Amino acid sequence: MQFELDILASYMLKVLNNMRSLLDHHLYVSCERRYCNNSHSKVTHIGFLSGLMEGASNTAVDSQDLCHRPVISLVCHHSFCKGCIHSAIIRDNSCPLCRAKLRQDDLHPNLALAQLIGELYVNCTYKKYGCKEAITLDSIAHHEKICSFAPASCEHAARGYIEQTDLRICALEELVKKQVLLLEEVRRECFADKKKASIYTLPSTEPPGNLWPLKFIECKKTLEENKTGVTALTYHNNEIFSGSYDGSTKIYNAKTGELTKSMKGHELSVWSLAIHSQSSQFFSAGSDGTINVWDLFNSSDVSFKSIKQHKGKVYSLSIIGDRLYSASSDRTIKIWDIESLECIDTLHGHTEGINSIIPIDNHRIASAACDGTIWDLETTKVLKTIDDLESEVLDLTLSSNNLLIASTYDAHISCYSLTDFSRKSSMEGHNWEVWQVESSDGVLFSGSFDHTIKRWDLRNFKCFDTLHGHRVHKVFINY
Repeated sequence: MQFELDILASYMLKVLNNMRSLLDHHLYVSCERRYCNNSHSKVTHIGFLSGLMEGASNTAVDSQDLCHRPVISLVCHHSFCKGCIHSAIIRDNSCPLCRAKLRQDDLHPNLALAQLIGELYVNCTYKKYGCKEAITLDSIAHHEKICSFAPASCEHAARGYIEQTDLRICALEELVKKQVLLLEEVRRECFADKKKASIYTLPSTEPPGNLWPLKFIECKKTLEENKTGVTALTYHNNEIFSGSYDGSTKIYNAKTGELTKSMKGHELSVWSLAIHSQSSQFFSAGSDGTINVWDLFNSSDVSFKSIKQHKGKVYSLSIIGDRLYSASSDRTIKIWDIESLECIDTLHGHTEGINSIIPIDNHRIASAACDGTIWDLETTKVLKTIDDLESEVLDLTLSSNNLLIASTYDAHISCYSLTDFSRKSSMEGHNWEVWQVESSDGVLFSGSFDHTIKRWDLRNFKCFDTLHGHRVHKVFINY
């Protein structure tokens, strides 16, 4: 027992001698200060060790100036800050004091020195706010929780941040509006001077014919009566019909832009509109699964009939002859007799919700879902399934050069031959999903959630113009 006590006493003597050697070397040598990330200086270290050795409480220092997590070398018994000596060994694997060879495995926590440092008096973290307390390092965390000089969190801090963010967003929106107006002005000037800018020409030597889709297009009027997003558009007899997120349907004079009629027949968003001239009826369908029937010449703002047999949202309507076709998220297409408004058949075949349907001719329709499907209306059977698309099909249209065009959720536009439904081309240019496509005279218009409408030449499948102005969900062409 006496022998073990002698060994312990010898070890403690070495520790004390080591601490005195740290004082003699001013510690700045042992912490290899050029590698040190702490803010301590040799003056601070001398002050803290002097106070430590003398037990004085009037030599308080800042806690960040102290030796952090001290370790001792088993080779030479020198002590260092853990972070300092680890950085030093990476650059030079030797003791900064005696140059003895050191490895990371030779360093172990110096618990005795750590306990002594924990009893050292330090200044409160909130000294700069007026606190004059000197507390032992071990007690500093508890003191800071109850210190009366600790800064308080403002109850309006989050609100202030939100207000500042809103102001920045408003400023950016104003800047974007100004830049869009400036860009439109520059475009008008360029197109006005035919000597400096020419109209895009088709890559053909044939007579161009009607070139309206290639001419300069500018926004002439903005209709702002819809307070929520416009989700459906169609045109009939010099009138524009619109449906919106709030379930309303509005009619505008196409020449003056004047709102002539506003109707509310849906509880949720209106996704599609269709007009049957022979019966003077127009149809609206939306997220509530209802198809509303309206009289074109009736001044009432209430539909005269509502039909609901779909079990999901109705995304698309199409009319062929005296038949109305409706496509739904319930994965079915229903066929309605326009005169009796009775459902006469239901087409099944899709495994996902159907986003769009279009007539190909009097005997065929095409539907868009996770694939593109061609249906025979006489047999109500599937003629062809286009399944090489990598994303959900959002819309379909036909072009004058015998193409079926599909827009998809991955921002691509694919073109297929109506003869054998082989893929002819794939066009990329939008940054977000392409919600709708419309074709006219060999030119394709595509509307995307990236706030743009692009014009594509279907002879070479290239984009030659981009229209900016708003977040596009629906595109309808009339000329």
